[in-house]
Amino acid sequence: MLASKRNGTLYTGISSNLPASGTGFVVPLNIQDRPPQPGADLSAKLISVSPEYLKVMQASLMSGRHFGDDDQRGKQLVTIIDETTARRFWPNEDAVGKHLKWTQQPNAPWVEVIGVIKDIKHEGLDADGMPHIYRSIYQFSSRTMSVAVRSALPASTLENQIRKEVQSVDSSLPVFDVMNMTEIVDATLASRRFSATLIGAFAVLAILLASVGIYGLLAYMVGQRQNEIGVRMALGAQPSSIRKLILTKGATLAGIGVLIGLVMSTISAQFVASQLYGVRPIDPEVFLSVPILLMVVSLLASYVPARRATKIDPIVALREG
Repeated sequence: MLASKRNGTLYTGISSNLPASGTGFVVPLNIQDRPPQPGADLSAKLISVSPEYLKVMQASLMSGRHFGDDDQRGKQLVTIIDETTARRFWPNEDAVGKHLKWTQQPNAPWVEVIGVIKDIKHEGLDADGMPHIYRSIYQFSSRTMSVAVRSALPASTLENQIRKEVQSVDSSLPVFDVMNMTEIVDATLASRRFSATLIGAFAVLAILLASVGIYGLLAYMVGQRQNEIGVRMALGAQPSSIRKLILTKGATLAGIGVLIGLVMSTISAQFVASQLYGVRPIDPEVFLSVPILLMVVSLLASYVPARRATKIDPIVALREG
C-alpha cells in the first residue's frame, strides 16, 4: 500500500503492480495495420489498474482520457499507454485512437488506446526504456492486486482501518505488506546505496592514502634537500620562504593530480550518467568542492614536512653535507 499527504483526504486505487516494485509480466504486442517486423521488439509490461489508480498516483495525462466507470465488460476494450510506448510504437503520431492487442491469437479483439500518460518508474528509479500498457480491472480481472492509498495519515495508522474495511467485504481476504512509498523506493535502492556507501568508504581511504603519500614524498624530499635548505637559511632565507617552498611543491603535485582527475571525470561523465538517477553527471558544485577538498588535504599533508624544513639547523646541515 502507498501513502502520501494530500489535505487529510483519503484517495484509493488498485493496481497489479506498484511503482518501483519491478513486478509484472511482459506480453507480446500485436499492432493493428502493422505487419510483424523481424527482429523488432514488440512487447510491453502489462499492468491492470482501477480507474482511480492513475489519478491516485498523479500520473500526468499527455493526451486522451483516463479510464472511466463506463469502461466495463461488454463495451469497447480500452487501454492507456505510457510515453515510452507511444514514442516507440507510434513515433511522430498521436497514439490515441490506435488499436493493439497483447496476444498473438488472431481472433482476439482489438483494444483501443484512449490515453497516453507520462512514464511511471515501475522498474525502479534507475531503470528506463520499458514500455507499459495499462488495462482496466473492470474489463480485465487480475488475481493479485495491491491497494494504493494517498492520505495524510501514516501507513501504520491506516493499516488496521483498511484491514477492517477489506475483511468486512470478505473475511478471507488477506491484507499484508503495508508500507509507504518511501519504504518501497528504499527497498529498490538498497543495493545501490550499499554500493555508494562502499565506494564512499574507498574514496575516503584513497584520500588518506594520497595524503600519506604526499607527506612521505615531501618528507623524503626535505631529507634529500637538507643541505640545500641549510645553505638557503645560512644565506638569510626566512623560515616563511622555506615553508612556502615546500608547500608550493606539495600544491603543485596535488594540482597536477586534480587537473588529471577533472579531465578524466569530464570524459567519463556520460557513462556515469547512465548509472545515476536524478543526479547531474557534471555538477558545478561537486566539480568545485572536491578539488578544493583535495587541495586542502594535500596542503595539510605538506605542512608537517614544511614545518620540519624550517627547523633545520644550517650549521648541522652544512657539516653533514
